[in-house]
Amino acid sequence: MKKLLKISIIVLFAFLIQILIGCGEDSKEQKAATNESVNIKLDDKAKSFGIKLSDNKDFSNPQDSFIEQRVEISDTTFANIKYKEAFNANGKLQDHTFFAYTLFVKNGGNKASTIEIDVDSGNVTRSCDKAIRISIIEEGNVDDTNNISFSKGAIFLKNDGHGDEILIEKLNEEPEKKAFYDRFAKVFFTNDEHFGNFSIENIGVNEIKKVTIIIWFEGWDLDDTNEIITGQMELSFVFSVND
Repeated sequence: MKKLLKISIIVLFAFLIQILIGCGEDSKEQKAATNESVNIKLDDKAKSFGIKLSDNKDFSNPQDSFIEQRVEISDTTFANIKYKEAFNANGKLQDHTFFAYTLFVKNGGNKASTIEIDVDSGNVTRSCDKAIRISIIEEGNVDDTNNISFSKGAIFLKNDGHGDEILIEKLNEEPEKKAFYDRFAKVFFTNDEHFGNFSIENIGVNEIKKVTIIIWFEGWDLDDTNEIITGQMELSFVFSVND
């Protein structure tokens, strides 16, 4: 039986992403939540280096910010993420099991640059950060035979003694999915405020990189319980130039 949740996560992409998200266990009870808004914005330093953002590869309408409204999400597990849909989305993916945003980053400056994405949090209540998973993927694609490829990927999670132990046990029963999971670097949160960083290295002049960010609550995490359903947290993904 589904339970409705009112857990909120405000994601400030650091761009600023604001998002209300649900948490729960895919294997037990599905839980749902409603997104308030999504606001993505380039920071001043990135703009000064000629970095541009777009939700389409042709950059026909580059913008400094993107605003989306109302996204409903329920919990899931790593193996059930719809990567093909996430990678093919232009901007936000409307899905009921996870939140995804695919965007394109272009170096419109006069020299190669490395983009550093700092993932930070704040104002966490009811320990909602314990079960959250954040994946950042560079150049993610799915071919006609459903083979998934990407140049770089990372999953951010809290190192609290539980983590993905049960998930890994389940994935061991499906070797292909376990092999796919192992391709992601695992980044344990540095502390409660700073989750870690992700680098998009050496983007050449006029080069375009595709970036997909996926956020979900891991249903096989023992910390994904009803106790955190009213929690709230802020997440920030700060895109800056590492010069």
